[in-house]
Amino acid sequence: MSSEYERYVNSDFVTHLHPKEFASFDVLGFWKEKETMFPVLSRMAMDIISVQASSVASESAFSTSGRVLSIRRTRLTPTSLEMCMCLKDHLDAKERKQDKCPLETL
Repeated sequence: MSSEYERYVNSDFVTHLHPKEFASFDVLGFWKEKETMFPVLSRMAMDIISVQASSVASESAFSTSGRVLSIRRTRLTPTSLEMCMCLKDHLDAKERKQDKCPLETL
């Protein structure tokens, strides 16, 4: 019995597509369709492919570190700076969650 990956690699699902068809090929739809045949690979593919490419998170992290590390806080060690940033991110996430779920506070 071969592994799910080996079965996928040895199959010819996409190899018969013409180069012109690749532009309109629905990758997420393909993996949704093959979900019963390749449950693990389809879940992995949908998790990875559905992530939007954006630099917002990294830009936000750099701007947060700029606000935490100021003239008055120049003696913070890298470890302390990282802890401050992680704590701020955790508190911000908790606040966002509370903003989305007003019924939880009743």
